[in-house]
Amino acid sequence: MQEPTTPAAVARVRVTQAEGVQAAVRRAMELASWRDHIRGSRIFLKINTLSFPLVPGTNTSPWVLEGVLQTIREALPDVRLQMGDSQIVGADNVRRAEKIWGYDRLAAKYGVEYVDLSRDPLEEVQVDGMHVRKLVFPRTLLEADCLVTLPVMKCHHLSTITASLKNQWGCLPTFRHNFHPVLHQVIVDINQALAPRFTVIDGTVCQEGKGPRTGDVRIADLVIASPDLVAADAAAARYMGFDPRQIGFLTNAEARGLGSIEGRMVGDDVGSEQFATPKSNLLGGIHKRLRASFLKPLLFDTPIVQVLAKGALVYNSLLWYPFVARPKAQKLIRESWYGPQFPFKG
Repeated sequence: MQEPTTPAAVARVRVTQAEGVQAAVRRAMELASWRDHIRGSRIFLKINTLSFPLVPGTNTSPWVLEGVLQTIREALPDVRLQMGDSQIVGADNVRRAEKIWGYDRLAAKYGVEYVDLSRDPLEEVQVDGMHVRKLVFPRTLLEADCLVTLPVMKCHHLSTITASLKNQWGCLPTFRHNFHPVLHQVIVDINQALAPRFTVIDGTVCQEGKGPRTGDVRIADLVIASPDLVAADAAAARYMGFDPRQIGFLTNAEARGLGSIEGRMVGDDVGSEQFATPKSNLLGGIHKRLRASFLKPLLFDTPIVQVLAKGALVYNSLLWYPFVARPKAQKLIRESWYGPQFPFKG
């Protein structure tokens, strides 16, 4: 008779100013036995660079990223480290975020290659997926020995939450928007193909409500680490006040054998909160209605999608960011102990 396997550890660590972010990240990674999972001569860290303006809670924070880089680099000084993300439609967000969010300084400090995956050659991968049979990915990802994902804990108007599994959505080229109607299946297909080995969820400064880009700032002072991305995301969902078994991509991922919703919790007793209900912002609501209309083939399956994306970018840059997001960033700089750690260039 086969012995039951022990569920993977899901480390939940409360971040305090006394301990410091980097020490909290290291503690979470150690509790989740990161050395057993992060191996190889070439390791890629998938960060989240959804926004190039400094919008708190949108991108992987420089302080959590530095904690991961410190921990890996000290233990594996000779490993080749790379980090990066892909562009969203119509925006050079990866390269612009590099300087605004201080990723360039961290890359130089820890000897890491910063990669814009959208500029990579693409290679096709066969997938026995829930929705797709093949996907194309940047070559850099496929050549890595180990993929580690570093998402931000946020609400998402399409998927309820976004964390470890959803972070790999950005590993697809910019046509990924065409998969939005089957998002809960394709998230699973992407992770099945790429097989991330470990996650460190940045729950220090998060977003609730109209996430993942234009939500309200929510400081949670939390880091979650695990080799089981399903269990880690389930822990994040519960902390945020959502039932993980009501989130499609989590139940689908568990059914596909990518992990277990019922993980083995270690670390701190962090309790739970109730994040504001995920909902679409103005542009997201328009996007949903257009995609469901007879105009979908014209607007989303032709180069016109680039025009729509540029229009959204102009709206966000000229109206939403200066009048809504920038004041929130400045408030966080003034009032939160995370503020001085932001390379703010508003």
